[in-house]
Amino acid sequence: MAHTNRELILKMSRLRSNFYDAVSSLREDYPGLNPKKDVRITFFTKSFSVMDSVILCFIFSDKYLTNDRWWSTIAKQYTLNPPAGLSGSKRIE
Repeated sequence: MAHTNRELILKMSRLRSNFYDAVSSLREDYPGLNPKKDVRITFFTKSFSVMDSVILCFIFSDKYLTNDRWWSTIAKQYTLNPPAGLSGSKRIE
């Protein structure tokens, strides 16, 4: 089942919202939790960092990496080669 980056971004955003609701509920149900010592809070905090990074990667990929113009201008500055299959893509030597 193929997904577009936008579909993945929306799914990751919903998952992140669900995680936020879960950690908020956990903190509400157990107000005495020490966020630096409770593994559940640590799990959610680390998960937010990973999800945010993945969402940013998908956004960057959706906005730039599928754009031939990006590959023909910006990518040259960093000697990046476009992935095979992009129209008009030429390898930089």
